Amino acid sequence: MIIKNKQKRVWAEIDLNCAEDNFRFIRSRIKPETGLCCVVKANGYGHGALQLASLYEKLGADLFAVSNIEEAIQLRNGGVSKPVLILGYTPVLCAKELAAYGLSQCVYSEEYGAALSECCVSGGIRLPVHIKLDTGMGRLGFRYRAPEKDRGGLEAAARVCQLPGLEPEGIFTHFAAADEGGAGADFTLSQYECFREACGFFAEKGIRFSVRHCSNSAAILERPEFQEDMVRAGIILYGLKPSPLVKNTQSLKPVMTLKSVISHIKTLQAGDTVSYGRTFTAPGPMKVATVPMGY
Repeated sequence: MIIKNKQKRVWAEIDLNCAEDNFRFIRSRIKPETGLCCVVKANGYGHGALQLASLYEKLGADLFAVSNIEEAIQLRNGGVSKPVLILGYTPVLCAKELAAYGLSQCVYSEEYGAALSECCVSGGIRLPVHIKLDTGMGRLGFRYRAPEKDRGGLEAAARVCQLPGLEPEGIFTHFAAADEGGAGADFTLSQYECFREACGFFAEKGIRFSVRHCSNSAAILERPEFQEDMVRAGIILYGLKPSPLVKNTQSLKPVMTLKSVISHIKTLQAGDTVSYGRTFTAPGPMKVATVPMGY
């Protein structure tokens, strides 16, 4: 169903000029040789993944990151040609689709890597993968938080890199507390040190990745020394702060404006209460407006 303008009750306006300004601001924060990955998962954080990815591609984005294969295929079908990395789980039986659409897949466990390799071999394909390390986020990834205890995680990841059908393209981790200001600084540093040690481990084994990436939005703004080969910009692309504790956000411009209409204006008398639970009591005669923003 097409909603005509005269029928609008609530709508979001996306300012592509603000999106472009944010992109250029982020580029100014990183070195010229550092790649920029634009995270457009969840429909571009609700802003329209295809429209924004198309803009970012024209502006020089190096890679796009999404959460699942459906989002990746949407970009490809919409004409996005730059590399696309799936950050989350993809059923291994979709290996042929991953290859057909020219997608890169995150691999985060030996079991998943082995199953993906088997499907690639049976399908006669090779698939670029990015090894995900868990250096402290505690979600997906080969565990490597304490070098003296977690070497097994790196050994498992190295075995995955040698599996047939898989092409180790990248390696990455995700910071858990980079947006916590000084309170998260030590933990973020420990994650980065683990990541660097892991990269050294793979280099010693002759496993070389064309792209290493760990910096998220907060780290892009606050820890320029962590840039590596590429950074991943997410929420700051859309003009929002990772948290109130993150500095250097003054140049960000919110891309979305949420608008509505006033459906009714009435006058309350002193003592009148409003809505469920009667949570507001008018201290005196006053006008109130009803805005149709949902439940």
